[in-house]
Amino acid sequence: MKTILSFISPFALAAIVLMSTGCPVGIDYPLGYPGTEKIDKKLIGTWYNDKEDHEMKRLRIEKWDNYSYRIEVLEVGSMYSVEDQSFRGWITSIGGKTFLYAKPDSSEEYYLYCYAMNGKKKMSSWDVSLLVGGVDAVTSTEAFRGEVKGSMLMDDFLTEETVWMKE
Repeated sequence: MKTILSFISPFALAAIVLMSTGCPVGIDYPLGYPGTEKIDKKLIGTWYNDKEDHEMKRLRIEKWDNYSYRIEVLEVGSMYSVEDQSFRGWITSIGGKTFLYAKPDSSEEYYLYCYAMNGKKKMSSWDVSLLVGGVDAVTSTEAFRGEVKGSMLMDDFLTEETVWMKE
């Protein structure tokens, strides 16, 4: 089973991108269509978690424009393996779940997290598992969305919940 970083979880949203304890796997295609879905203003702010072994300990999500975010990883954990700490992120929804996908400034790969707001100052993010055809099945945005839709039907689709608090 391969997992991908959806920051990601906020942003990566969970960072987006960015919020999982699993090893991030970059995907060549975005989960959504950048520039088509308005941002979730609740994601804007500085977020932290208290997980000892988490990839990201603290990140800032800012509005880039009405359709995207600027995501900065402010403090990394021992598991952080992405070269960049600066991302552009977007959100998309599939099957009643909201995802944050983000692209580092110096790469064309995307990272993915599923996220849900738990009030005004708390958010959960999860690592997303592609359980039908895996990463190899992602040959386009449409194929990626289909892979996520199919994987959502399986028990291990979302893993490694991280609870984020807003500063």
